[in-house]
Amino acid sequence: MMGMQCEIDKNEIAPTVGTIGKIVVSRVGNICAAIGGSWFVGMSGIAPLIAGIIGVAETFVQVVEIVQTVTTIVKKIPKKTDVKPDMNPYELGLKAETANRSTDEFENVKEYIDYLRDEVKIDSKKIRTLSDEDKVYYGMIGTGIYIKEIEEEYDIYTSGEFWRTVADMNLRGEDVKTYIKIFKDNGIKDMSEMSNYIKGKKSINGTDSQRISDSLLAALRLIYPKCSEDELYKILTELSIE
Repeated sequence: MMGMQCEIDKNEIAPTVGTIGKIVVSRVGNICAAIGGSWFVGMSGIAPLIAGIIGVAETFVQVVEIVQTVTTIVKKIPKKTDVKPDMNPYELGLKAETANRSTDEFENVKEYIDYLRDEVKIDSKKIRTLSDEDKVYYGMIGTGIYIKEIEEEYDIYTSGEFWRTVADMNLRGEDVKTYIKIFKDNGIKDMSEMSNYIKGKKSINGTDSQRISDSLLAALRLIYPKCSEDELYKILTELSIE
């Protein structure tokens, strides 16, 4: 698995067998509720986003692995505009919890991130002494904020299941950008359509399956420019990760 920027050593975190997914989601939900604002709670907020990413993880090691992979992919998706260097996701999440301004006071996610970076100060000792477990939790929140920035920048919706799918496929950030761009160009603004199609599920929005497969194929042409049409169709049929 690719490493999260905060460089958590998953081997140092003892696995907890059982309903760890529910425990993790519960704590993330509590943090999001404490932060408040439409970007964190509600049907399209960060809390359900993280729940979808974690899925049915049975051990904390599994949680760490999926968060590491998704974080790496998210941070490598090219931005449309020049931005300042990103913070570690766990630092961003911790600052969000510490901030005394509501997210609803900001015009957009980028403005909110700039505020957290430039105006919210945290004792460096507190950051250095965070436990590995806390780094994972705050890292989830920070990654969720970065995902919301991507959704805003590309004017598209992404679900936790979508990010879980691209992680399972081990996609590069540039590839994810290509899929997002092609789907949006084809009038599909919910990337759940891609993950549902790959997993053999019906469209939740009634999108024609041919339109989804055509979008996937168009993206594959850009990702694999040297492949023949026959090779691309083979890749398309092998996309299923079930």
